[in-house]
Amino acid sequence: MRTTVALSVCPPARYRPLRPGSVTSPPIWRGTHSLSADRTPVRLLILTWEYPPIVEGGLARHVCKLAENLVQQGVEVHVLTRGARADEIRAGVHVHRVDEPATPRGDLDAFLRWIEHMNADMDHAGRALFADGGFDVVHGHDWLVARSAAALARRFHVPYLTTVHATEYGRHQGRVEQPPASAIPGVERW
Repeated sequence: MRTTVALSVCPPARYRPLRPGSVTSPPIWRGTHSLSADRTPVRLLILTWEYPPIVEGGLARHVCKLAENLVQQGVEVHVLTRGARADEIRAGVHVHRVDEPATPRGDLDAFLRWIEHMNADMDHAGRALFADGGFDVVHGHDWLVARSAAALARRFHVPYLTTVHATEYGRHQGRVEQPPASAIPGVERW
């Protein structure tokens, strides 16, 4: 029987990655960008609405590669996302999933309600993860998880970093005056 080990669980990217070893940086440790006295790795909680095997677009690929590369830099990375699978470790990344119903398609009002529900579930799951050891930074990806990511960072007094991958304003060439699309730019600016 032959056993294979996958170095990455991320879907293939559509760009040519850098050559291995072409970019190097020191490991990231708690309290400083270089080594601290106790050499305790930074614990990072990433929130995203998609992570492999759930891939809606480019966000899942980006977050997956980011998480895997941060693990290689010595960061302890936990990803909180949606899906029915149990907690798992994929390529060194601790993946925690909240079970959500199917994503509503074709009804933006229903989708916005679904996002609110998903954020409430992620907030609840994130609190449990914090109780199990805490994190140094919360990193939210896109407006879809902004409310839960910001609430967790605020509640536990840790820095909050957000990455907005695209804006509703940009997707619709500035035409976002009408509800429900007008609700999204408010979250993106928040």
